[in-house]
Amino acid sequence: MISSDDLSVYNGYPVKAQQKCLARLRRHFKRLLQLPGENNQAIGKAFKDLIDEGFRHYSQWPKNQESDSYRL
Repeated sequence: MISSDDLSVYNGYPVKAQQKCLARLRRHFKRLLQLPGENNQAIGKAFKDLIDEGFRHYSQWPKNQESDSYRL
């Protein structure tokens, strides 16, 4: 598994072998909100909201160490 910041040099690796930085993906989806297109705003918002929810859950771990919410 390759963990990357989405630099194009990693594009030659199979997708299933890559793990992208969520903060970087969030920035991509935030930019998508600004682009014209039939579904860009809906897609950008949906994925940005999902990433934000994941960050919120992750920030709660040190406080409650509740692992059940990670197994949805």
